[in-house]
Amino acid sequence: TYLFSGFEMPFGLVNIDKKSGQDVIKNYKKLINEYEAHKDEYSIELQLPFLQFANRDKLNELKILPIVVKSRNYEECVKLADAIAELEVNYGIIVSSNLLYFGRMFNYTPFVYSKKENITIMNNMILDYIKNLDAKGLLEYVNEKRITTCGAGAIAVAIEVCRNIGLKKANILQQYNSYEINNDHENI
Repeated sequence: TYLFSGFEMPFGLVNIDKKSGQDVIKNYKKLINEYEAHKDEYSIELQLPFLQFANRDKLNELKILPIVVKSRNYEECVKLADAIAELEVNYGIIVSSNLLYFGRMFNYTPFVYSKKENITIMNNMILDYIKNLDAKGLLEYVNEKRITTCGAGAIAVAIEVCRNIGLKKANILQQYNSYEINNDHENI
């Protein structure tokens, strides 16, 4: 789903690229303009202040096409990625995701011992799929292991868009786990 209105943020309104939204809808009929999908989704609002800061000299020109991807189905992610890749504008793709939620608080405790090591292994597997632009492998892995990766579908869509424009590999610029900051190994 995507949203046809704008986002009111600290540096002002962030406008929606309505034409691109309509173009994607033409090529991917399952994409809809729906406020409800964005109402409880905060990942976009976390990214927008950074975008506004990076574009502070041209805030009036800043437009986004916020898309919430709920599906973890590879074929659906490919169809959406194909529709996005057909846009006739230059764009950047930002995906906001937690690779793994772990703990009773998240109803995900697949292991009791060696939590830090197991979480690191699972996160590294996810990152390897991303680095190798393997959306299908990523979704198979998180679905099979029932990993609580929020944004797995969005990551898969971004990977497929990258593949559509000819990229072969990705680089991880930075990654860290919450336990490295708060030292809580029970709820990550």
